[in-house]
Amino acid sequence: MDQGVCQNMKQSYKTSFSCKLINSDFSVQDFQRSYTIKDAIFDVALAWQDVKEETLRRSWRKLYGEIMFYGDEENEEFAGFNGRSNVVKDIMEVMSSVPSDDPKKMTADDITEWLDVDTDLQGEEELTDEAIIKSIIEPAKPKEEEEGEEEVPEEVKITWKDAAAYFDGLVKFVEQSRNYNGAEVINFHILWNDFHTKRAQAV
Repeated sequence: MDQGVCQNMKQSYKTSFSCKLINSDFSVQDFQRSYTIKDAIFDVALAWQDVKEETLRRSWRKLYGEIMFYGDEENEEFAGFNGRSNVVKDIMEVMSSVPSDDPKKMTADDITEWLDVDTDLQGEEELTDEAIIKSIIEPAKPKEEEEGEEEVPEEVKITWKDAAAYFDGLVKFVEQSRNYNGAEVINFHILWNDFHTKRAQAV
């Protein structure tokens, strides 16, 4: 019943995640370390907001059958579902805006394969409370961290990068403040995503 809904949400999440990765000034390894569970939760919330009402409504048809939805269009595909080609196209547009000398650019087939990578997975291993606590108290340090990181000199004028850092700080402030409720925090994350979309277009 939920296959189309979950697929829609996952594609929206992966699109947002790829935009953040591409717009990040970190290496892939550094980005992975900086991307927290909190970031993932907010991205999932934003992805859930992208799921159309029509998609949810039509997903119930498989459970209740034609009686509950008599008079609806006969269509096995969800009308509210953002087609695969549109998702791939969106990611390709973001990728093409990034300057790169790498001749091995990602193709539409590569992106489609990435979007479908978890379709046939049996599910992740469930961690016990003890394992979760241990991973927090004693996190594994990657080798790159031991070698040290290069410091990036600060720019005098406010660039997109500087603005992104300020925006990140603002979002963190809103998250920590008691003066903002959950809906308002989500709105700041929506603005954050919009900022990074415009940043990618400005390159």
